[in-house]
Amino acid sequence: MSTQESTDSEQESSPREELRETIRAAFDPYMRSRQALDAKGIPPDERGYNDRNRHNDGAEIYQQVGLAPFIKELERAERRDHEVSSHPQALAHLVCHISDWERHQLGEEEPDFSEMGRLRKPVLEWLADEDDRLQRLRPGGTEILIHGEQGTTKTTAMYWLIALIMQLKQRENVLWLSSLDDTEWTALAPFATVALPAGERVKVQANPYTRELRGEMVDLTIDDVARDVIRYEDPRDLLEQLDRRTSGQFYVLYPDPNFRACEEITGRSYAGIRDEEVDKLGDAATIHHWWFALVEELAHGTQYREWTTIVADEAHKWLKAGKSDDEHDWWHKIDDFSSTWADARKKRLSGIFATHIWHEIPDRVRRKVRWGATMNGEPFPSKAPLDGRNRNQDLGDTCVWTPLAWNFVGYPNVPRKAGTTVPAEISVSFPDWEAAKNDLT
Repeated sequence: MSTQESTDSEQESSPREELRETIRAAFDPYMRSRQALDAKGIPPDERGYNDRNRHNDGAEIYQQVGLAPFIKELERAERRDHEVSSHPQALAHLVCHISDWERHQLGEEEPDFSEMGRLRKPVLEWLADEDDRLQRLRPGGTEILIHGEQGTTKTTAMYWLIALIMQLKQRENVLWLSSLDDTEWTALAPFATVALPAGERVKVQANPYTRELRGEMVDLTIDDVARDVIRYEDPRDLLEQLDRRTSGQFYVLYPDPNFRACEEITGRSYAGIRDEEVDKLGDAATIHHWWFALVEELAHGTQYREWTTIVADEAHKWLKAGKSDDEHDWWHKIDDFSSTWADARKKRLSGIFATHIWHEIPDRVRRKVRWGATMNGEPFPSKAPLDGRNRNQDLGDTCVWTPLAWNFVGYPNVPRKAGTTVPAEISVSFPDWEAAKNDLT
């Protein structure tokens, strides 16, 4: 190659490499926490002093996304007589995730929270300070269904809730249930461990917004956008791996299109696009059916016992209203989920679910949901304590409610505060599975 040809090639590739470096810098892994030792590959029995004197991810995330300590928010609300203080059932109860032991202590005349962390202890003391704040406070997990059309910032509300939960319960795992058309999780990429199905080829690309590269796809690796990556065989194997890792992490889960062990776990039918049964059935189960098996294993499996919040953006893709029973037992899976959720909540499982329209989620599931969040401009459901539409809020605001209490609250622009915005749309795909799906179609 001539010198001129070499120079031209370098100039052509320069904008691509600059974009890659911009993305790597924005998603630079956070490596100073206790949880980051897993990403460094340091075995637990070799950590010693190094582990004991590190903080948790949850103590860092809330600061990076622009939040104050939650106790400061409660105290500020109390001074202003804001509903966040006067209606703790609508927010404080949602994010605290109280254990049985803590609920017992909250009922004592002189509760002892001396072993709690510096961010959790004052919140529990604040709750114990007045009997009214303890009314309807239940131990175990919680769940919220956020509804709002596209553009109402409901995904940002989900980041906000994640940051609150991880601030207050720093040994709780958060599992972001990701789909192949969604990389919204990258707002928290510096803390993310991505779990991918074993044996599945993965393609990661950036679709640039910049003029020089507009319309071109720039290849990346999953390591460019995540702190750590693990591979799993099936839901049991995944949870066994998580059980061996340091708790208090933000995980991004991609479902297994082969549904390995799912039928065994749920007792329901699963036939993916690579299954021989698909020719007889005429259609394949959508990849989102994998979440039913994951929740069943979280609720009834024997290996994994960590406090956990699952986060499902566009939950209607699998918890879908109006589904009759089909060859993939979809109706039965939804019915099983609604029954399982009560057990799951007792076993330290919480959920943050989002959908465009409240009634897109089946009624049998909605009946189990104790909290709702109505985005700006959206109609309040009949279950809410308010009527009409949420007309008095702007972008970055929502109304969090239970059937008896409500809070009008705002939250920061998390991606911008965290510095994780990039001039491109990131995509993750399984090219071999998508080719097989196209062939089937």
